[in-house]
Amino acid sequence: MSGLTHANFDSATFAIYSLAENVTDERLADIAKIPQDQWEEAGMDERCVKPARPTANLSGKSLKDVVAAHVTTAHQGITSADNGGSDEASWWPHVFMVVTDDKIEDHGLLLVYLKNPFMPQPTKKTCGGAGGDDEDGAKKENCSEDNDVDKDEEKPEFAKFFFRPQKMYNILAGISLRDEDIEQLQAEYDIDVQGAGGSDVSA
Repeated sequence: MSGLTHANFDSATFAIYSLAENVTDERLADIAKIPQDQWEEAGMDERCVKPARPTANLSGKSLKDVVAAHVTTAHQGITSADNGGSDEASWWPHVFMVVTDDKIEDHGLLLVYLKNPFMPQPTKKTCGGAGGDDEDGAKKENCSEDNDVDKDEEKPEFAKFFFRPQKMYNILAGISLRDEDIEQLQAEYDIDVQGAGGSDVSA
């Protein structure tokens, strides 16, 4: 998600997509409204979740296609700052949701997130000393990239988990309002983790 490292997410919305053939656009919009009342009770004015633009319906596609679509959506949703401040992000770039079945209560809602989304990338090139002659007889320099990233450090990768619709606000508020670690939220709300809060259907 290069280019989004320094963006401001204060007004960003979580995107939701659908891979399910039996989920209409109207149904997807209704699912997106699930956390809104609690979101507004927390004093937030903007929409918490919206169907992704330009398209949220990717029925017949794969999760890989959704990831590609979301990368485009996130980058198109960046508004450049006029006064040298932070760019404004319309969408959370490294977190989104996917409806996999109309029966969302049981393995129908998937949260996809990128681990270490803002890991710095190598940007500097250091040159010094002659490195022999090129084809034209000119002297070449020995150049190498300076990488500020620890090579043993975990590289960005996608993770995902299914969750109960009743837990959507808790998860998204944890990410956006409380800056909670998403892996910890997964441990708490993943319906496939024994003992996780997400396994409580009635809550």
